Amino acid sequence: MAAYTHYHKTMRTFDPNAIRIVHHAKISDGVKCYYCLAVGVCGGPCCKDKMYERTYVQVHENRIEASYPFLCCCKVKDHISVYYFDQKNMQNAAPAGFCSPFCTHWQCFPTCCDMCGQAVVTYSSLCCPCRKWTMFPGLDDAEEVCRHIKDARNNWEQTRDKIDQMRPAGAPVVQQMLVPAGTVQLVPVATYAKPAF
Repeated sequence: MAAYTHYHKTMRTFDPNAIRIVHHAKISDGVKCYYCLAVGVCGGPCCKDKMYERTYVQVHENRIEASYPFLCCCKVKDHISVYYFDQKNMQNAAPAGFCSPFCTHWQCFPTCCDMCGQAVVTYSSLCCPCRKWTMFPGLDDAEEVCRHIKDARNNWEQTRDKIDQMRPAGAPVVQQMLVPAGTVQLVPVATYAKPAF
């Protein structure tokens, strides 16, 4: 088994070589409407399907990863964001509603009455002026996504400190080999071919 190196608790997973995806959120067809409005008449109608295909929200065992592509010079570009569960804006999750959750987006109709799909807001437990939040729009079922986010975050909180106990200790970063006293140590010397002249 390979030795494990140190890395931040935020990124710890059960399998050091893989990050488990807990839930693939279903993206609403309404996000195409959102892209048409956001991109405008110039590119929205012709690129909305491609942008829709490249849109995703995934709940991983230690984070949320989302991609909301954008249009640049008539080409669809991916825009991927990653939010680890130890960030303050990941402490709570709720469907976006009329100016709710309180002290987050302040929009009366954050999803255009769900014409553009539903949305999830993740937010901190801090008081109003200091509250940090993130919105994930274009979802088919915000309640289901919230449930998976909460479950994954709870599992991550309960297990992140136990993961180290389950893994073998890693090898030291630097190893120094000691040569016993009186032993001759051979050092390789570079040899060069004699010039032919």
